[in-house]
Amino acid sequence: MFTSLIAALLASSVLVLADPNPSTPGPGAVYNSGAQCPIAWAADSTGAWKTMNIQLMTGDNLNMIPLTSVATVDGTSVSSNTFSWTCPEVIPNAAIYFYQFTSPAANNTLWTTRFAIASDTGVTTPAPNATQPDGKAIPWGDGKLANPADAESSPIGVTTTAALNASTSATPTTALSSIAPLSPLTTSPATVTTTGTASATTGTAGSGASSNTATALSADGQIFQAVVALGLAAIAYTTLL
Repeated sequence: MFTSLIAALLASSVLVLADPNPSTPGPGAVYNSGAQCPIAWAADSTGAWKTMNIQLMTGDNLNMIPLTSVATVDGTSVSSNTFSWTCPEVIPNAAIYFYQFTSPAANNTLWTTRFAIASDTGVTTPAPNATQPDGKAIPWGDGKLANPADAESSPIGVTTTAALNASTSATPTTALSSIAPLSPLTTSPATVTTTGTASATTGTAGSGASSNTATALSADGQIFQAVVALGLAAIAYTTLL
């Protein structure tokens, strides 16, 4: 029993070490807006984090808010397990920001600790909230970019709520009433049922084709008669000469 417990603990520790666990920023970290903001993590050893997305987040633990996509990196690289970018201007300048790590090939999500993005002169303010909604003593707040236009789009493999709503509420751009009926030479015209769906009638192309064929033959006969008349007139004119 003891041996089995030790084996389980070792297996769980291996699984934890396999993830690209964030190490920077750490607790109490402060970075100025406009300055470099470093990010570091332990490289993934499973290969699932080959495509690793990093997003700047804010909000409480139960209602996380993505502010911008920071980068998409190789989370399995041991020699390249750091990234640095320019911290944006944010409101407020408090310790209410953190990074989220995701991958389209991994089922779990990772986060750094909260850190402060100060003003460009290093000024910070206290977090708006001292405790989480569940009562935990972890300061937080809802921050935002000073210029929302600076936000980058969602990273690889991440579907935003707006995109999901757009895909589920899409409607056809062409109404059934605007669809022209098919030619009588191929099939009978389409009809619209009371439910608004189109269905083909059981009629065949036979009657339409026969009518059109007769019309074509009639026209051909008239043309032939006209040609004969013109020929006779030409002969008579030649004879008179």
